[in-house]
Amino acid sequence: MTSSRQFAFGRSGHLNDDDVRWDDDGAGWGGESHRFDFRGHEDHHAIHKDLVLSVAPTATSGDFNMHAVLDSPGSTEGRPLMILLPGFSYDHTYWDPPVGNGKYSFVDAANDAGYATLNLDRLGTGTSDKPPADLTTIQDQADELHQIIQSIKSGALSSYGFSKIVLVGHSLGSGIAQTEAGTYHDADALVLTGFRHEVNPAGAGEFANAIHPAAGQPDGYLTFDDRSFLFDSNNTSPKILAWDASHIGTGTAAELNFAFALDPARSVGITAPVLEVVGDHDLLFQTDPSTFAAERAFYPNSSDFEQLVVKNAGHDVTLSQNAHQTFAQIIDFVEKVAPVNHHHDFLV
Repeated sequence: MTSSRQFAFGRSGHLNDDDVRWDDDGAGWGGESHRFDFRGHEDHHAIHKDLVLSVAPTATSGDFNMHAVLDSPGSTEGRPLMILLPGFSYDHTYWDPPVGNGKYSFVDAANDAGYATLNLDRLGTGTSDKPPADLTTIQDQADELHQIIQSIKSGALSSYGFSKIVLVGHSLGSGIAQTEAGTYHDADALVLTGFRHEVNPAGAGEFANAIHPAAGQPDGYLTFDDRSFLFDSNNTSPKILAWDASHIGTGTAAELNFAFALDPARSVGITAPVLEVVGDHDLLFQTDPSTFAAERAFYPNSSDFEQLVVKNAGHDVTLSQNAHQTFAQIIDFVEKVAPVNHHHDFLV
């Protein structure tokens, strides 16, 4: 039976008008209970490591190397871990852009709150290997994510000793996260940003028209010339827009099977708590309140399903000017499932 907290304000009780939190009982204004100092990694990350993870797509026995960045404010033993999955044409820097001295970094916000983060370059993105495009389906990537989780729990990464695992996805990354959780049931919670089940046809058409084959890349690899339609430009820092325009990466045709990601079969098996986060100006998905009850029905077995609509934000919701308030709402949700034992931080 799904349950969720009514009007999930932050712990401080302070209200603002920047976002709205929805659960089974209706809507409430979100609270900003966390304060982030935006200091940047060099000042407060006790652990900052580049890792190379070996993963195998479903359709092959061959291994490929996936780049990941591990950050933690202190010892990882007994600390919850957030695994971060970027969206189409983005790499790990989506969650940690070098703009605003950490103001737009979800990695910094999570670390400030006591969480470790494992920030992935999915196969085909960033400095990870680029396998043949047909080996990058959503199911392939969900299986690779499962391999990583199992390594964390019982294999090559077990020495880090994480207590719980939370999947945090954006757009395509959210589709991968929910596929993994619905199939393997080994994540303790999910945060799905830039993702809902009711698509805006006009926005989806603009997305489809904007992609084209990526020059100099393997067959089936795609890119954009311009991603500005993913933002509410009136409420996004010019520095973020400039950085984004200069860091457009690649994706593949195989992973853009959103009919697969939106199939209720992907979400019906999810039993863990789920928070969906979308901007109210998201061009790709419907965000009208009339659609919220239908969205909840896609997660009938989730123990706690909540929806957060962020005002004055586009599809790339965590890169908007009010990103820190969105981070606070996400962390409030995660803390209900995977609280941090802050005693760790005094041992570093």
